Amino acid sequence: PKFENFIGNKISSVPEVIRLLKINEIIIFINNIGTGYIVTSIGRGTNNIEYVTNEIIEKDILEISKYIEGKSQLPATSLNNFYEEILQINIHENQANKKIDHVIVVANQNLSTFPYWLLITNNNKINGNKKINNYDWFSKKYSYSILPSIQNFVTLRNIKELFWILGVRLNETEIVSIAPNSNAEIYDFKI
Repeated sequence: PKFENFIGNKISSVPEVIRLLKINEIIIFINNIGTGYIVTSIGRGTNNIEYVTNEIIEKDILEISKYIEGKSQLPATSLNNFYEEILQINIHENQANKKIDHVIVVANQNLSTFPYWLLITNNNKINGNKKINNYDWFSKKYSYSILPSIQNFVTLRNIKELFWILGVRLNETEIVSIAPNSNAEIYDFKI
């Protein structure tokens, strides 16, 4: 695959993305459109689109940014608010049908480098609790990946799928090897 396949604007269909998702995964696409965020989730259970205004979330993002820069104490409430406003509804919608334990985040602008591992998933354990190791951290509940685009996800999964199903390795223009004992070798696939 060429470099532009990983970052390009090619539109992948929702059914194609769902086909490539594992049963325990969800993709959450967070698109900053200036006045707020369009948050789209794609999973095996349900798909969801919501709009979160800047008024709802920007204060929390600012508090979290101050903490990251070492200018404030851990903003536990903001970390929980962000989780509830951006991720929780989308994960919960899909958990109703399947157990989600891996979240794939695709975000633009300021949220493309956001520390999702810092998020707190349960506000009840924050109030009055000074021991941060007792908080319900997002990263304890979910594994997650951050990708630059939906197309990057599709390209990476298609490459893995092609290698593992067929047993061939590709460069930009041709097949360069066949894995031993793979389907390609078993069925006498030739380079």
